[in-house]
Amino acid sequence: MEDTREPVQLIILGNGFDLNVGLKSSYSHFFAWRYNQKGSIFYEVKQLQSGFIDNLGETSVTIWDFLFLYKTQQRQQEFKRWVDIEEAILHSLGNLNNLCGRTMEYLYFPGVNFDNNIETNTYAGIASILKIRYEETVTEIIRAIERNAAKSFTSEKTIVVNSRRGILPQDYPLSSVSRVLLKELYLFEKAFSEYLEIAIQDHSDYEKKAEDLLYRLMYIDDKTSIMKTNVLSFNYTEPFRKGRFALLFLLEYRHVHGSLNNNNIIFGIDGHKTDSLQTPGILDFTKTFRTLSIERKLSANSTFLGHDISHIKFFGHSLGDADYSYFQAIFDRADLYGGKTALVFYLHERWGDESETEYLSRKDRFQKRVTRLLSEYGKTLGNQDHGKNLMHKLILEDRLYIREI
Repeated sequence: MEDTREPVQLIILGNGFDLNVGLKSSYSHFFAWRYNQKGSIFYEVKQLQSGFIDNLGETSVTIWDFLFLYKTQQRQQEFKRWVDIEEAILHSLGNLNNLCGRTMEYLYFPGVNFDNNIETNTYAGIASILKIRYEETVTEIIRAIERNAAKSFTSEKTIVVNSRRGILPQDYPLSSVSRVLLKELYLFEKAFSEYLEIAIQDHSDYEKKAEDLLYRLMYIDDKTSIMKTNVLSFNYTEPFRKGRFALLFLLEYRHVHGSLNNNNIIFGIDGHKTDSLQTPGILDFTKTFRTLSIERKLSANSTFLGHDISHIKFFGHSLGDADYSYFQAIFDRADLYGGKTALVFYLHERWGDESETEYLSRKDRFQKRVTRLLSEYGKTLGNQDHGKNLMHKLILEDRLYIREI
């Protein structure tokens, strides 16, 4: 029986989409807004780092604020891509023993942080948050120190000093600390949601510019016709209004990691990266696990990946490892090696203030990310020879493009 289903295209959007239409949605934008030196949050950070918390009361600063600040100061550069945040979360969880050990001295020996350097500010700040919000966890930590000192006939100070090298006392409550970090991530996500609401309000023509750009992406190669489209968005925004022309061709629009409208945005890490880590509760931080907590409408008729996918188009996505699991699933569904689906990776044309050298460098980095993505996917194919020649096959069959827009 002949298959009469109409093929559709799948457009995958990353944060570069919002940035290209002028929305200040990057982490560096959020970072600058959150830590404006004239704002109260900056004052709270300084108080928490110093150890002066008696008169501070409740604070909106989170443990992740200190960890991200540490990463940016350590690297002496801003987080420019969301993948930088995901890598920072993964690194912090992978080094949880060190984080706990360095924080312990500020819990057990309360006092003022006089050193005022990047490291001491980070761990003193984290200790202050624990004291303010998580008294039970602090008590668990102190009791673990006391028990181990008694068992080993050594001083509690020695236990704490050893912990600075990542040697935690037996029965240290790592699981409790992991749960604390997850709760703190919820608070950090809420802060970002509040910022994003403000950024959208400040951009009066955001919706129009976003729809115009989506409309351009919907075109197929002849530039004269538009194909029915599904959109998979890694952003938290949803700027497209019902009834406008571009939406006549839009079948479904899905958020991968929650949406601002539904107040359920999530940050997370790729589950593939956690296999070698022994951190308790690390599964709870993976994007796949956290996505399960997002309420979705049940639909028996959804055909989001059920149609024949003629094109998969990428725009504004870093193609980072944290989202690799999604791409693998989509490529598998499309039967990328044996099927007919074409891949189109869009690169923004040269910016007005961008030099030729800067543009060529950006284009080269983009091409390398595309190559890496397909090379990594090729390794998952059952036939090793197929994996090695995947890109060659796509190019020969006119199914792999890098386009400017």
